[in-house]
Amino acid sequence: MSLPEPPPLVLENLYDVDGGVWLKGNLHSHSTVSDGQLEPQELVDAYRELGYDWLMISDHDALADTSGLDPKGMVLIPGSEISARGVHMLHVDASSRVEPLHDRQKVIDAINADGGFTIVNHPNWQAEYAHCPLEELQALQGYVGIEIYNGVCDGAAGSAYAVTKWERLLSVGRRVWGFATDDTHRPHNIGLGWVVARAAEPTRGAIVDALRHGRFYASTGIEITSITVDGSALRVEAPTAERIAVFADLTRRLTVTDGPVLEYDAAELMYSYIRVECWGAGGRCAWTQPFFIQGGMAGVLQPMLDARPVMEAPYVEAMPPMGLSLDQEPWLNVPDSPPFISLGTIREATVQTHVKALTDGESLLIAVRCDEPALSEIKAAIDEDGDAATWSDDCVQVFLDVEGKARWLWQLTVNSLGRLHSYRTDRDGECEGCETFARRLDDGWRVDIRMPLVSLGHPDPLASCRVNIGRNRYPEHQVSTWTWTGESFRTPVHYGLLRCPGLKKDGDE
Repeated sequence: MSLPEPPPLVLENLYDVDGGVWLKGNLHSHSTVSDGQLEPQELVDAYRELGYDWLMISDHDALADTSGLDPKGMVLIPGSEISARGVHMLHVDASSRVEPLHDRQKVIDAINADGGFTIVNHPNWQAEYAHCPLEELQALQGYVGIEIYNGVCDGAAGSAYAVTKWERLLSVGRRVWGFATDDTHRPHNIGLGWVVARAAEPTRGAIVDALRHGRFYASTGIEITSITVDGSALRVEAPTAERIAVFADLTRRLTVTDGPVLEYDAAELMYSYIRVECWGAGGRCAWTQPFFIQGGMAGVLQPMLDARPVMEAPYVEAMPPMGLSLDQEPWLNVPDSPPFISLGTIREATVQTHVKALTDGESLLIAVRCDEPALSEIKAAIDEDGDAATWSDDCVQVFLDVEGKARWLWQLTVNSLGRLHSYRTDRDGECEGCETFARRLDDGWRVDIRMPLVSLGHPDPLASCRVNIGRNRYPEHQVSTWTWTGESFRTPVHYGLLRCPGLKKDGDE
């Protein structure tokens, strides 16, 4: 397999605005209009005293009237926190009060129709760390971002931080921004977390536009003075930072540099975005918004991840003997697998593996033939079944997502001696009744694995399921896979499909 030459990688620069200024503000604060201890004017005075440039008073289920307040030179943004009947949400730049309906999608739609935008509040608040579960964040559409830090939650059950949920959303292609807020209820809550917008000018419209489009950073005490992008090169300056780190999809930490300046070139990355965290004394932190990657290897590799190769497992009346030559019936006409892909080079493995499968409606039989030009160097240290270290030998690994829901997996590992280790990822126990066969060949080795469907948790005839086959080859320590899933075998969302054509079910003629 030859990969096409990727176009040059470019980082999308959200912060690029002509003549912009950095403006510090807070989006989440409560006054005596709802459950805060300070009058609205007292809130304004307190934030201005700390040098803030703008403020949104966001009382619960009430649109704050700021018309009679003295802004003290700040920009005041109208808003509210929608909290009754469901997950709490900020209505930013509100023109009218939105009813707190239980159906939060209708709330978001109403906020968008009003001309404002939505931020989901403190997702990890409360004892179960699930004020807004990931499943709900993934299901809701049309919101702009989530609070990745909520100051008042530092003193409550759960967690003030929700960076991991933010990462999960970004990693499946959602464009959502990460906000830090105070959630002020009492005077000592002021100044815990804020955002600094890169706005074209110090006006309500320019600030809201910057927040809506991700031109800001979030902070709990670190100042970022400059963010510049030149093609694939990123430079971040944060005078009060002691360390600066770059992260990519699913919180992969790519690099860390000590000091207040980061210079990083993303030219060779395979990911969909990067983001930066700046760390300082006392646990203070600042988060940039994601820099989405355009071009580069990611655009070439994503179609490979999205592909769903199919492995045919035709129905047979009776299973053939284990180890029967693949050149004989019923194996002869079973399609061979596509070439295995090296996880390291993302190209066809230099030493190939061949897979065929059959089913009789009660069991699944997978035959794997491993080419091997260095038979004398095969690693085969495990000589008994049930050893969890079997994967460290030359082996094949079968991963079955029987439900097809990417919730749990069967993993069955067989080395070149035919020793089996099997387990299900969500419980103890082995796949009972499995049989294996192993044989050395002149130019490789062969293993067969027969699995009763009832032991796999699939008592009905298996029409299809998600599957991947991996191979660990130790003469040159190569790792290859039937369907390319990224950097790991264990990503069932990218598995291929095992299909059983011609399967006879009860009642079939």
